[in-house]
Amino acid sequence: MSHSAPTFIFLSPFNFRLQEKDARSVRSSHRKRKLGISVETERFLNPSAKDPNGNANGGHAGDVESLSDVLVPDLRFGSSVSGRTTAENGGTTSPSKKTIPSRVVALFARRRAISSCLLTRHDRGWWMPFLTPKAEESNLDAALRLYKRVSDEDSRELELRKIRTMHLPEGRSSSIYIYSCVLDGQPKSKLERWFDSKQLAQMLSKLQLLNREPVELLREPVFSKSTSEMAFQEIFMPKVTPPTDADTANGANYSALTGPNAIHFGALVQAAGFDDHDQAEIYKEFYTASFPSDVMNFNTFKHVVESNLQMGIYNSHEDLYRAFGEFSRDTDSFLTYDAFLAGLCAMNPSTPHGGIPAELRCRFMFRYYDANNDRVLNPQEFKRLLRDLRSARGLPVDEAAIETEAQGAFAIFDIQGDTSSDIPLDNFLNAVGHLRFRGTSSLLRVQSSVRTKKVEDDRGAVVTPARKRPATGRLFPLNAAVSVSSTDLSSSPKTTTRKSDGEEVESYELAMHSVKVRRSGILADVQTLWDMDGSTSAGSNTGEQQFKLNLCRMNSIVSFNMRNSGNEMLGGLRFFEKEITAEDVAQNKGLKSVKPAFDWGPTSLDKFAECLLEVCKALKPIVQKEPRLLRLKAPVYVLGDIHGNYCDLLCFEKVLWRMGPVLTPASFLFLGDYVDRGAHGVEVVAYLFAQKFLAPDRMLLLRGNHELRNVQKNFTFYEECRRKFGESTGERVWSAINDIFDYLPIAAVIDDEIFCVHGGVPHYKLLNGTIETINKIPKPLKSEAESPLAWELMWNDPVGTDRITPDLDRLLQADQGFTPNNRRGTGHFFSSVALDLFLKANGLSHVIRAHEMKQAGFQIQQDGRLLTVFSSSGYCNNTNEAACILVDRRRLRTIRLDTS
Repeated sequence: MSHSAPTFIFLSPFNFRLQEKDARSVRSSHRKRKLGISVETERFLNPSAKDPNGNANGGHAGDVESLSDVLVPDLRFGSSVSGRTTAENGGTTSPSKKTIPSRVVALFARRRAISSCLLTRHDRGWWMPFLTPKAEESNLDAALRLYKRVSDEDSRELELRKIRTMHLPEGRSSSIYIYSCVLDGQPKSKLERWFDSKQLAQMLSKLQLLNREPVELLREPVFSKSTSEMAFQEIFMPKVTPPTDADTANGANYSALTGPNAIHFGALVQAAGFDDHDQAEIYKEFYTASFPSDVMNFNTFKHVVESNLQMGIYNSHEDLYRAFGEFSRDTDSFLTYDAFLAGLCAMNPSTPHGGIPAELRCRFMFRYYDANNDRVLNPQEFKRLLRDLRSARGLPVDEAAIETEAQGAFAIFDIQGDTSSDIPLDNFLNAVGHLRFRGTSSLLRVQSSVRTKKVEDDRGAVVTPARKRPATGRLFPLNAAVSVSSTDLSSSPKTTTRKSDGEEVESYELAMHSVKVRRSGILADVQTLWDMDGSTSAGSNTGEQQFKLNLCRMNSIVSFNMRNSGNEMLGGLRFFEKEITAEDVAQNKGLKSVKPAFDWGPTSLDKFAECLLEVCKALKPIVQKEPRLLRLKAPVYVLGDIHGNYCDLLCFEKVLWRMGPVLTPASFLFLGDYVDRGAHGVEVVAYLFAQKFLAPDRMLLLRGNHELRNVQKNFTFYEECRRKFGESTGERVWSAINDIFDYLPIAAVIDDEIFCVHGGVPHYKLLNGTIETINKIPKPLKSEAESPLAWELMWNDPVGTDRITPDLDRLLQADQGFTPNNRRGTGHFFSSVALDLFLKANGLSHVIRAHEMKQAGFQIQQDGRLLTVFSSSGYCNNTNEAACILVDRRRLRTIRLDTS
């Protein structure tokens, strides 16, 4: 779903008034116009009231002219909000075919002395007074007329404060013009009241307002000609559209909700079978019901549900409203269109209860039964769920039967304790996803298919479109509350195979995704097997088992979803590396200006910073779980220092993991020193963090001596962050990155034989005889005082035989091959003697380390048992090459990178 966020454009109200047709001063002779205020105001404020002749307002043609400007707030699906005369035919608009008016004028009246504003009580909540202008009436004249209706004070200057334009699917648009004025007297009608900011906040929390606009306007200073600005907001309809292969490869987003409670439900909408026409009808009905608001409050929602949905036993409007709110982007608990659409899809009886739709439906139903909204189900809430579940199955719903089932359910949800315990959301999702708690597919379904507009054939029979199967080609991420993370799949059921020697090994399982790769090696498309024709045997035919497979493949879902923060970051970095020529701009490829490769051009880096902070936030719990000493299995590519050389890093990508780490049958171990000295330390970190988030078991990052705050301040990375993002944002980004560095592993062992570290062998007195001591290094680690062992692992250097003098040799012999590292001012030098003792004590054969630039990109040292690797060519204007080491099939292979 590509959601167009509201666009705000600020204009001077004075410039706008000069352009408005027939605009005139409020202090003109127009203020002397006679209005039938008493009758007209009552009809405006209370549309359900009857006129003096006993007719309902707008009830017959004789009332049309006097009510041509009355906006009826009692709205229904497919009904209008306006009773205006149709000028072309001279008749009235049929009540069954009413439409949203193209223009509405609202008045925001406030007191000067006291921070309060005037609101009108409508049947769905409180909001500003408003009306529909007459056909030939200017907006300013309509605002003046509205002013006279609500106040007896002399007219004051009116200022256009805001224009909110809603674009409808059929090409129409409806604009609300909000004028501001200052009043001091009492309102004319009892339906109007003054509310101060505290009262507004209380009404907002109780959803007694139609939307939050009065609150926002009251927070702004009193309008004045010298400082005022007019806000312009546009609202477009978001759509769920199956992406093309090109869109998928480019990471285009067609189905994502954004915001603080983001849940992606494009798969849910498509699984419900709602095509473009259905979505357009729901969009119109949502805004017709909510008009003049752009969001839906509880009263509107209740009215819509009662008028359009057959809910059966699910008749608690409060619970339904809360459940719909699971999908909402609104921070004040109003329902957005996205949430309304997703809720209808979740309740549609034809929506399959499998895959991602099942996960979202489970969140939806959990929110429905979570009456106190504390993200757990207490015993009473859970028993209510069981009652509805048993009712849907046709089972007895007496208290004894429900109590018996509840007592046996707590083991299903991995709850320790008695039946008074609460059930967290994670436990609920796990139990459903692994088929321990069954039957939820029948919960929270409407009694008939959710259809907004019946289609009739030539014979007058109603045609119900067939439900479409879920669209293919894109996966969507689950909320972070899912208990199966991308790094911990222990909850996934594992099967084992016994080898001939009696050893049990994990059996092979069928991957649930098929990928399409271009000849260039670029990933072009990803599909689940059950979405592909001819692959139904790959998975279960039942929706619940599909949901089980979905939860067990969280790592794949995260990796292949193009809209998570990791892939969004990589997409932005693709733009950074790409050269944009004048020809590219001329060919209208969506590019606006030329730029060289490895440059952001005129692009603002604010979004880059925001995305990087999100990546850090998502990555932190992953690195927190990693041990200080990693245990890896070959094949593993080992890379040394990068030092901000983003160009070389991409060269390694194209050579070693062109299709991405997930699709490459090897792991990638980086030995640290990602930042400082090079020009693109931020981009290097952003790339590695994004890849680590997407493939945490394949991209392994160790900590080097430049992943330290004081070192970065002495070199370049600290200032690079501040230069690229500004002082304030730069500090935030730098701190967030270093918070990740504090948790990175310090060393790794491959196949129990190859020890990998940034610096070198630590002093023997710090190890207590075993490398397992490394796992005792505290987390987080910010200073040398917290772990001298960690500092030695990051700082130590081997001493070359060409540097050993008689005096140095005596020092080395006196301390089993160690001597203080006077070149760096910290840590130790270690000799081949120290290396031998370290290898023998831990049953190791080799050490691979980084930390030093080598001309060929690598160097074999100390009798072939120590390898130094450096992966940044042209380091500090030198002519060195970049290299890496492949550990595979009992060989250590050096690979040099041609960066010419």
